[in-house]
Amino acid sequence: MKKITFILVLTVILQNLIIAQTLSKEQKIEDFDFLYKTLEDSYPYFSILERENNIKWLEKKAIYREKIENTENDIDFIKEISEVLKELHSGHADLLPTVRRHMYLDIYKSETEQRKKWVEVLEKGNDYWPKLLGIEDKPISPEEEVPYNENLLNCYILDTGNIAVISIKSFAQSQIKNDIVRVEKFLSQIDNYKKLIIDIQDNAGGASSYWSENLVPMLSKKSYKYKSYFAIRNSEYTKSYFSDIDWETEEFKDILKLPAIPKELNEKEFYYKSITETIKGKRKKKFKAQIYLLVNNKVYSSAEGLAVFCKSTKWATIVGETTAGDGAGGIDPIIEILPNSKIIFRFTGEMCLNPDGSSNEEMKTIPDIKIDGQNNQERLQNFAKTLDPKI
Repeated sequence: MKKITFILVLTVILQNLIIAQTLSKEQKIEDFDFLYKTLEDSYPYFSILERENNIKWLEKKAIYREKIENTENDIDFIKEISEVLKELHSGHADLLPTVRRHMYLDIYKSETEQRKKWVEVLEKGNDYWPKLLGIEDKPISPEEEVPYNENLLNCYILDTGNIAVISIKSFAQSQIKNDIVRVEKFLSQIDNYKKLIIDIQDNAGGASSYWSENLVPMLSKKSYKYKSYFAIRNSEYTKSYFSDIDWETEEFKDILKLPAIPKELNEKEFYYKSITETIKGKRKKKFKAQIYLLVNNKVYSSAEGLAVFCKSTKWATIVGETTAGDGAGGIDPIIEILPNSKIIFRFTGEMCLNPDGSSNEEMKTIPDIKIDGQNNQERLQNFAKTLDPKI
C-alpha cells in the first residue's frame, strides 16, 4: 500500500514539475536561432513577402532575437515565437502542431507511408505547451469524430429555375461522406439544367480529395490530366520531406521556360518537381450543364487547389474575385521541432506554381470573369444575372 501511495505522490510531483518548467534565456535564444536558420534555409516565400508586404524578414533577426531574449516566462516566449511566424503572413506558418500534436499524430499515423516524416517529428514533442496554455489536445477517437455540419453545404435552384447552385463552405475531411451523398442526390434532380454554379466563396480548404476524388469525378464523364509545378528550396531538411523526388537539376530548365516564373527561382537555391495527375470521371453520360466556379478573396489551400485545377484544365469557368492563394501544392506544410522547448512549428515547404509559372502564393488565381459584390450573396446574384437577366 505504501509503495502505491509513493508512486502516486511521485507522479503528481513529476506532473507539477513539468508544468513548472521554465526555459533559460540561453535556451530561448538557442531555440530562436534554430527556428531562424531552418526558415532561412528552407522557406520559399521570402522574396514574395518583401514584394507583397514590404517585410524583409531575414533582416529583422536582431529585432526578433531581442524580443525573445526579453521574454520573462514560457508563456511570453511561445507567444513571441508565434508573433515571429505571423510576420511571414502565411496561413500555413504557425504553432498548430504544438497545441494539436495528438490530433495530428492521430491523423498522420493512419497515413504512415505518406506521412512518416511528420510522425517522426511529432513524436518528439510533449504535452507541456497545451497544458500551459489551457488547450485540450488529445487523439480523435472513433466515438469523438468531428461532427458533421450540414450548414456547410447548400444545394438549391435560383429563383427563375434555370440555374443550379452547389455552395460548399469547407472541404473538411469530416464533411466528405455526407456531403457527397447530398450532392449526388441533387445532381439527379438537375440532369437537364444548362447552368451550374459551384460556389466556394470563403472556403479555406481541408482535404483535396473532397474535389479530386469526389466532386469533379461526379460531374465528369471523361478524365482530366493536368500537370502541377513546384519549386523547393535547396535544403537538406526540406528535401527530407520530398523523399519520392529524383533530385536531378536538369529538369529545372523546363520550369524556367514558363513565361511568368518568379525572378528568384534559380538552380542554385531551388529544386523543381512536377506532378502529372489524372482525375477519372465517374459519370456514365456527359453532364449537360456549363459549370462555373465562384470564388472570392478568402478561397485558400485545397479550395485554391480546385481553382488551379479549373484554370489548368478549363473544367469550369472561374468567376468572382482573385483568390487567396497557396493551394496548388501537393503536401501538407512541413514541420520542425525546437531543440529545447520542444515547440513544433510548421511552414509551407514548396512554392506552388500556376500553369504560367507564376507563384500561386503571390499571384493567386485570377478569375476568367471578374464579378464584384459587397458580399458573397451579392456577388452570386450579380453573376447569376449575367446568365439570366430575369433574376
